[in-house]
This record gives sequence, C-alpha cells and structure tokens, in this order.
Amino acid sequence: MRHICISIVAMLVLAGTSFGDVVNEDFKLVAGDPENYDRFGYSVSISGDYAVIGAWRDDTGRGSAYVFHHDGTDWTQQAKLVAADGSASDNFGVGVAISGDYAVIGAYGDWVGGNSSGSAYVFHRDGTTWTEQAKLVASDSAQNGYFGTSASISGDYAVIGAYGDGGDWSGAAYVFHHDGTTWT
Repeated sequence: MRHICISIVAMLVLAGTSFGDVVNEDFKLVAGDPENYDRFGYSVSISGDYAVIGAWRDDTGRGSAYVFHHDGTDWTQQAKLVAADGSASDNFGVGVAISGDYAVIGAYGDWVGGNSSGSAYVFHRDGTTWTEQAKLVASDSAQNGYFGTSASISGDYAVIGAYGDGGDWSGAAYVFHHDGTTWT
C-alpha cells in the first residue's frame, strides 16, 4: 500500500499538481526527563493553554503523563503526573484527556478486578499544582478488560474506554459524572 501511495504522489508532482504551502509545527514538546522506550506522545490531549501527553512505558511500564502550559509565547512542562499507587506494567498514560482544570489518565494494565482490568485517574489543577483526585474503575472490573485504554473528559463528565470488556472483546465505555465532590 505504501508503494502505491508514493507512486500516486510522485505522479501528481510530475503532473504539476500543487499541494499548497508547507506547514511546520510551532513547537516540539519533549519530556523533561526522557528515557529510551518511554513512548512519550503515544496519547495526547489539549484544552485551552494546557496539553497532556502520555508516556505509558515510562519507569518500567508504570507510566506517566506530562502537563505542558502555553504562556502565550512558549510551552513549558508544568507537571509530571504519576499514579500514587502505580506499579510496573500499569501502563499509566496509555489514554489521556484534559478539560479545563481536570486531566484523566488511563492505566489499562492496572490489576483492579484481575490481570489488566485497568483503571483511570483524575487529576485536578489548582494554580500550577496538579493533585490526584480520584481513581476510577469499572463497576464490573474483569480480567483483560483494559479499562483506561482511551479517555475523554468534558466539563463534569468523563468517558473511559475498555476495549477488552465483554465476551469476545466486544468492548465497552464507562461514563462518570463529577458532582463537585465525587466522581460516580
């Protein structure tokens, strides 16, 4: 397939087809403490002046997520998020999401209801400090559910994907609501 795509592009270029202006990125974000095989950038999310980037293989698979802030001119790393109860092979950071003052980070390898049942963590920002606020798990956690593979958050709602949930990996997504105090 790759050769076909390259050939089509080559034909269009030879035929004089214009692809428009070349666009380069404004910034390249990298972890403040990069290590080989961290997988930084596997998952990304942005909300306003904040971006969160997952590195699910960081620290022998414990994983981490990095929060960057844009001050109008530059992007700077504001925090490195890790699970308070993290352990090897949790894969924290495989799914990330950010909205306003909240970030949700998935850890699909976490052992909650069995091997790789998974979890997700909610962090709250107060000023420049990010604090773990809650650990989310599926009410029916099961082995190989992979809860936390994907995450999304908007306002008071978070959705966490679990692609291994159900028979024959049919998958599921779990919706959580924040009432101002707790996530349910």
